Amino acid sequence: MKKNNKYVFIINDSFVYANRLFNILGENAKILIVGFSRNGKDALLEMAKNPPDLVVLDIQLPDMDGMEVMRKIKEQHKKTTVIIITNISESTIREKCKELGAEGFYDRATEFELAVKKINSLINGKFN
Repeated sequence: MKKNNKYVFIINDSFVYANRLFNILGENAKILIVGFSRNGKDALLEMAKNPPDLVVLDIQLPDMDGMEVMRKIKEQHKKTTVIIITNISESTIREKCKELGAEGFYDRATEFELAVKKINSLINGKFN
């Protein structure tokens, strides 16, 4: 493993969407996807073993609210960056996520490409 690789963990209950992220993010040689979970509880357990540099998180999960997952990530892994990509576009939820520490909030239907651009920008810049 290269020293410059950055660990990314994806939390989303959709295999189709997660696969799309795997394929697109996998094009960046610096990204090492270290985990995927369809729910918050399992994700938090996995991240405790191997904390990622970046988490790509959905808000709607089957077992807990994505904002609660983000709150726990920020408590347990202060250096982990969180990017929200979700199908929720409500401005109140967007603002709440930013207050909780999300580095970005993107509507997956209309801002997916912007989210990928932001992730690549973070990987290529912020963590170096």
